[in-house]
Amino acid sequence: MKYIIFETSDGLEVPVIFPHTIKHDEIKLTDLGAKAVRAGIIHIDYEGKPHCGGESLSLKLKSDPEQDSHWINRCFEDY
Repeated sequence: MKYIIFETSDGLEVPVIFPHTIKHDEIKLTDLGAKAVRAGIIHIDYEGKPHCGGESLSLKLKSDPEQDSHWINRCFEDY
């Protein structure tokens, strides 16, 4: 899976997760006033926990593995 962390106009960071078959630059939330701030790839470990890393060449954005993994793990905690 791939992801992008968007920052909304009020400063809230929102992750968007999507399949590998879609390019990072095909995901756009700019019409909603959101700006892409980080992006990368999600790897699922043997316990089923997501770990983030890498970068988006098409958006020229890097991931923050520790921060992004923590945030995306929190999103999955409720499911």
